[in-house]
Amino acid sequence: MSKRRQFAAVIAAFLLLVLFAGPYALDWFRPAWGYRAALVDWIKPDTRFQVAIEDVRARKADFVVDFYGLRYKGNTANLIDADLYYYGAYEKPELCLLRETLRSLPQPVLIDVGANTGIYSMFAARYAKEVHAFEPFPPILPRLRAHITENNLTNVKVHAVGLGDAEAELPFYSPPEANLGTGSFVAELKRENRYEQLTLKVVTGDAYFPTAGITRVDFIKMDIEGYEKAALAGLRETLRRHRPIVLMELSIDPAFPHLFKSLAELRSAFPENYEFLSFGGRNVRTGSYWLQGPLQAPLVYLIRF
Repeated sequence: MSKRRQFAAVIAAFLLLVLFAGPYALDWFRPAWGYRAALVDWIKPDTRFQVAIEDVRARKADFVVDFYGLRYKGNTANLIDADLYYYGAYEKPELCLLRETLRSLPQPVLIDVGANTGIYSMFAARYAKEVHAFEPFPPILPRLRAHITENNLTNVKVHAVGLGDAEAELPFYSPPEANLGTGSFVAELKRENRYEQLTLKVVTGDAYFPTAGITRVDFIKMDIEGYEKAALAGLRETLRRHRPIVLMELSIDPAFPHLFKSLAELRSAFPENYEFLSFGGRNVRTGSYWLQGPLQAPLVYLIRF
């Protein structure tokens, strides 16, 4: 082979290396799914020919889609449903973390606090021995139960109560149709679009779990719009005894008594030797993410928006 051909071959190999290995090299220190994220960022598709998520939400259309081998029914007028329709999942990075974690645990039991329409419960059913979905808001319960029944998810059980620091009937501020995930027991977080106040039942996890046959807790997902402090107070013995991994959306604001005032106060809600991590690099298209902090079990994953 001539020197000219050898030089051309080297250049061609270099270009192929940059083309196919470049995104991977840039993403070398990211965890699973990082390569896909880097590839998408590198390609940068022309958005002029894409339908925007806002266009999908504006259609307000009923739909049925495949959701990781399951059937999911929704309406694009709801933010959660629209995201699932558009991106293939709602909070895809969190679902990827859930899948990777549950796969690493033997016969895990998941507690889904604030189950809503059942996205997390449905997704986790394939990887968990048991899934317990806690959802107190009556208008959402038929959809949650329908998703479980129609997909024959026999290991998912619905509990139509909320979790708090005492058994009580409490005022609940209902969410708007545009975002069914924003209902809350916290009056300070009431917004103008929460137009209806209901009275719903709340129990403590420590007292309720034994009566419901929940004898083991490996993973808790919690998304309850500012009521995390009360729910964790009612789970103090569960956290001490079972030391579950916790994935939650966290609200911290010293101005509101129902919320955690600081990370120090949050730490005091958990037993000793928990590690606190937050999400970074969340990509809702690919599911990529990284966790900031030491990766040592047991872990508390904190989603901080």
